Amino acid sequence: MPSAAQQKVCQLLQQEQIPYEITQHAAVTTIAEMEALQVEEKGQICKNLFLAEAKGPYFYLCMLAKEKKADLKAIRAQISSSRLHFASPQQLLEKLQLTQGAVGPFGLFNDDAHDTVFLIDSSLKGQILGMHPNDNTATVWLSYEHLLVLLQKLGHPIYEVTV
Repeated sequence: MPSAAQQKVCQLLQQEQIPYEITQHAAVTTIAEMEALQVEEKGQICKNLFLAEAKGPYFYLCMLAKEKKADLKAIRAQISSSRLHFASPQQLLEKLQLTQGAVGPFGLFNDDAHDTVFLIDSSLKGQILGMHPNDNTATVWLSYEHLLVLLQKLGHPIYEVTV
């Protein structure tokens, strides 16, 4: 049975006429657990990081391919930011209403101020992406292009970065 969070995400995707698939699975909190599910034939599993600026109230949700490591200095240089660090679990909960292990771009739906900046790894362009629907017991698969269209409609700033 899909959770309320999953239902909300699927309802929005249907409303916006964005094609997607959803895979239900046991709760996962790491990339290793996700890989163990062997669902990668559907697309690229993505890693999502919630970042904060050291100086200022700015937050970033960064999506990158699962095998990549986030070079925060390189990202910072591309977006002209002050030093970046991983946001605290409390900041994640307050800003996106998410917990660790369930982070993904659909969390931006919960950012009423629309001021969390979405950063996406340019190497993901043209791929089908797998992400949690604000719940780590499922993965939603949709295209890079459709994800950006959806986030643009919702009014979130988006920057493509090279990670």
